[in-house]
Amino acid sequence: MAEELDRHLLAAQQNSLDYVSFLSMLLSEELESRSHRKADRLLKQAKFGNPQCLEDYDVSLSTGLDPTLVRELASCRFIEKAQGVIITGPPGTGKTHLAKGLGHAACRSLHKVRFFKFNELFKELDQLLEEGRQRQWNKLIGHDLLIIDDFAFRRITQSQSEQLYQLVDDCYRTTSIILTSNRALPD
Repeated sequence: MAEELDRHLLAAQQNSLDYVSFLSMLLSEELESRSHRKADRLLKQAKFGNPQCLEDYDVSLSTGLDPTLVRELASCRFIEKAQGVIITGPPGTGKTHLAKGLGHAACRSLHKVRFFKFNELFKELDQLLEEGRQRQWNKLIGHDLLIIDDFAFRRITQSQSEQLYQLVDDCYRTTSIILTSNRALPD
């Protein structure tokens, strides 16, 4: 705000703004600037790797995907309700792009997001649970959205299965989870 004060003072003088309008303009711009900086910080903390946006996602390439559903998910209301999303389909159909795009939209809506490849998730869980790092565990489950990409891509051990159960159980009703998988759900 201090950096832009001179510019705002000049604009206020040129447009004969009253004090309330001037202050409103100054504070609105500051709030918008802070919101953009926070979204940028959340995008970095999400660890998407190559970030992908929904604006670049071609719904027509994904057979059977309802564009209305994509728009609804992009609203992030599912996050506010702590609901989960499962995206399945064969390789190359855009599951990861869609999941990252939803995560990107969530960050822009100022939600805390964390992205994991399935195998990377267990490396992190091993560290947190074996070392008894409860604070970091609470931080992980304190995200608004966890995205787990390529779920069930490989077999997991009994210990990993228990870790995954603990994660999902601790996130239940507080944190949304998006899973992507090449494996179709049984009917």
